[in-house]
Amino acid sequence: AYGYDFPAVGERMEKLEDAIRICDKMMRKSPTTLKGAHHSVRAARNDPPPVQRPRLSILVGGNGERRTLKLVARYADMCNVYGSPEDVRRKFGALRRHCEEAGRSYGEVTRTINLWTLLARSEAEKAEKRERFPRTFSVDTPEEAVAELEEYEAAGAQYTIVKILDAADLDPVRHLAGEVMAAFRDRPASPEPDRPRPRAASG
Repeated sequence: AYGYDFPAVGERMEKLEDAIRICDKMMRKSPTTLKGAHHSVRAARNDPPPVQRPRLSILVGGNGERRTLKLVARYADMCNVYGSPEDVRRKFGALRRHCEEAGRSYGEVTRTINLWTLLARSEAEKAEKRERFPRTFSVDTPEEAVAELEEYEAAGAQYTIVKILDAADLDPVRHLAGEVMAAFRDRPASPEPDRPRPRAASG
């Protein structure tokens, strides 16, 4: 609609790889020169530099098991995927294989997921929300939401980015912060990723 170019997946992945390499290098060193397949910079400056050393962490989000997660294994510190617990388990399995091929420890990558949710306190409220929102989204009680998060945890997720679809109403936000988070608040934290320092992108 806006006339933006939208090339094939392969080209988009190549452009993303260029962007990751450029961002990685510019956060480490300024000025930076790097020639990529599609994007290049010459004596580019990133001033002021990030406070974090050697650079900010890089998160790559996407569900592609062949290309996107391969980029995660090669360059990223964190990944973000979505889907059912079974989908997520499979994607993390693909990430593990890509890490092995890249000669990298799977534990170096922090694994995060997106979860879209609707919370309700009663069956009547669940029925009302099912009428208001697309059927593609489940409506859970706080207890059901806890069980779902535990499934994702068992599938390998370390962090969850929760998106409450009806957050304009503060009650679901209170339920999430109260009953749902209370179930996890006193648990031992997930092991920290096995990555003392962010990797340097090649090139």
